[in-house]
This record gives sequence, structure tokens and C-alpha cells, in this order.
Amino acid sequence: LLILLYVMAILTLVELTSASEAYTGTSAYSQYRKLYFPNMPRSLLSLFQTITGGLPWEEAAAALEDAAGYIIVLWVIFVGFVAYGITNVVTGLFVHQAERVNMDDERNVMQEEKESHEVAIADMRTQFYKADFRGKGYITREKLMVILDEKPAAKYIKAFDIDRRDVLAFFDLVTHRSNRLFLADSEAFLSGCFRLKGPAK
Repeated sequence: LLILLYVMAILTLVELTSASEAYTGTSAYSQYRKLYFPNMPRSLLSLFQTITGGLPWEEAAAALEDAAGYIIVLWVIFVGFVAYGITNVVTGLFVHQAERVNMDDERNVMQEEKESHEVAIADMRTQFYKADFRGKGYITREKLMVILDEKPAAKYIKAFDIDRRDVLAFFDLVTHRSNRLFLADSEAFLSGCFRLKGPAK
């Protein structure tokens, strides 16, 4: 943008200084040219003001057109490019950054949920192994019901919005009503239970 402003300021000053009576006339436009485009620093400021709303675009353009009619073409191209080109690019960058932040937030939420599930599954597996205090290698439906009534399991059921009846029904499904869930299969069973979350089961 700075390079574009600098190039446009040079072209404007070249045309004005080569035009006769560009600064010496008595018209109102001559006064505007002296005010807005007397030298390089002021010209750069005037150009910046026109694209940021600090200076009436029509006023500055009319002053240039009065001195050199064809320079208004460059002026229109310059303002149009900056207003619609660069502005849209900058806006697009901000929108893209906002989308990236939103995606990062979603990934963080998903990662936190995954970690919560892993902790819950590990904790529940521990409860299963404790329930098999005789070392048979499996738990029955009755033992599962006892586990679900205990505080750790009740906490997870509430936190993950799982219906206790669904867990028992799932137990019947995976054990084919043999009333035995082998501890080796407990992780897969618990993973399935946590997919029963909420109303969309």
C-alpha cells in the first residue's frame, strides 16, 4: 500500500508540475491543488486521507481533473483498487484468521472430550477389575448393576448424559444374554457405552 501511495503521489506531482498554471491560477481548484498536492509529503497524506475517509474524494479528484483531465483515470483506478482490492484482501485475511481460531477451538474441545472419555474408560475398567475380586476374568449383569450404582460410575453416567438402562441393554446385546462380560473386552464395551451419550443414540 505504501508503494502504491508513493507511485501515485509521484505521478500526480509530475502531471501537476508539468501543467501550466496548475498552482498559480486564481480558481478554487488551484487553491485545492496548493492545499492538497504542494509537495510529496502532503500529497502522500492527501492520498491516504482520500482512501480512509479523511478527505472528500470528489473534491480532490475535481482539483486534479481541472489541471490535467486524464489524471482522473489514474485517480479512479487508484481509489478503486485500494477501496475494493486491498480492503477485501485485508478483510479476507481477518475472516480467515477468525475461521482458523474457531477451528482450533473446535479441535481443542474435541481433544478435551476425547481425553475425558479416555480417563472415564480407564477408571471404569478399574472398577470392573475390582468387581472381579475372585479373578474369574469376567463380570456379570448383577455386578455391572452394582458398579453403576456406585459413586464413580454414577458420576460418569451423569457427566456424559448416559442412560443406565441403555448400558444394561447394551450389556445384554454384546454378551448375547450369556451374563458374562469378559474383562478383556471391557474397553470395547465401555467405548460403546460412551457412544450412547445424549438422546441421539
